[in-house]
Amino acid sequence: MDEKPKPGSLKTKSFEFVLEKFFDEFITVWYRERIVGATVYDKARREIDILKDKNTKLTKKKGEKTGDDASTGRRLPSAGSSRSQSDPKPGKRKGPPADVNAANRLTSEGSRNVESRLEHDVQLQNKELVQKVNHLKQKVHEIRADAHYELKEKDGQIEKLKKYLENLREQNNDLSKRLSKLAGDKLRQGNPDLADLSDRYRPTEIGKMFSEVYDNEWSDAYENISKMDEDKKVGILHGIVTKAFNFCDKKFNEQTMTVRTTLLGLEQESAEDNRPDNESQGPQVGNKTERFTNIQNILKDVRKELAMETAGNVAQQFTPTLGQYVSGFGIKPNEIDKTLRIYAAKCVELCWLMAVCDPPMALSEDKIGNPYDTNIYKPYTRSMKDLKNPVLELAIWPALRLHLGGSLVAKGVAQPGEGKSKK
Repeated sequence: MDEKPKPGSLKTKSFEFVLEKFFDEFITVWYRERIVGATVYDKARREIDILKDKNTKLTKKKGEKTGDDASTGRRLPSAGSSRSQSDPKPGKRKGPPADVNAANRLTSEGSRNVESRLEHDVQLQNKELVQKVNHLKQKVHEIRADAHYELKEKDGQIEKLKKYLENLREQNNDLSKRLSKLAGDKLRQGNPDLADLSDRYRPTEIGKMFSEVYDNEWSDAYENISKMDEDKKVGILHGIVTKAFNFCDKKFNEQTMTVRTTLLGLEQESAEDNRPDNESQGPQVGNKTERFTNIQNILKDVRKELAMETAGNVAQQFTPTLGQYVSGFGIKPNEIDKTLRIYAAKCVELCWLMAVCDPPMALSEDKIGNPYDTNIYKPYTRSMKDLKNPVLELAIWPALRLHLGGSLVAKGVAQPGEGKSKK
């Protein structure tokens, strides 16, 4: 039995076109996979149709000639047979006449000549088809190679353009952020009334957190201070928050002096001498002052960025100060309650956030005996209805201002009392 031809082997039977076989097993697949285009596919299809028409016509002519030769051959013996039947003596049969034998020989030779010519034509045709197939194969390979090369080249260009576009976007975003930040910083510099809404620790937010400390940590610490009357308890807690504020302000100034000395080689001076407008020292010191101003602006940004991390470190440094302070009220360092330590640490953290603001925030002075201002304080436990001349009798929780002498951010808490009547 004949083996079934494998796809792409181009094993054809005698009546099959090589080109048509190639088209079915190669070009059709390549076109479906978009390796070759519609033009190549269409040209190959039309070429096959033309060749099939030629082959059909050639086969038809061959069949007509073969049929004519066969009819002539059949008629000649038939004439001899009729003459043999008319012979009155059937026992003695004569051989075919000489002209019949000659006709048969001519017919046989003619058939062989036609078959030979047809075979020669088919061989030529097959040769031409093979050449065309090879040509198409070469063309397909060229198209495939060119398409693959162009596709690969385009992919490389697309990747380069994507990276270039991404870099441009990053640069644009970076420049936009820097420009926006510079414009915002320049606008807000020295202007506390303009807040950076992207800053988690802007003054208004610090004011909210400061009030929450009084509502939560202050209350917990107050409940756990024992063996003292109310005035002493609230006095200790008020003293801790003011001590924490002064401690952070001192640390802030020390840090600024250290930067000034380390980076610029200038001697440590007072906080007033650090101001950029102090230009009484001549050009050299003026240049250093200008450089210091630039460094100070950078330091402000760094302090803001690392405010909470730094606040935790400052709170740890405040621990000895807390021990010394409460010892004056008869509380030993090892007897300090956990809630009191948490309260003190929270006060230091918020006071450090106040210190790194530009300008720094400020607490109210809370002087005993000053007129009681309800715009600044909320009453503690006593009502003011019966007070004719209310004064600040006991400071409970300081008020918070945007800066020294600035607008109020959060009210304080104080106990009102009756002041001396004016005569």
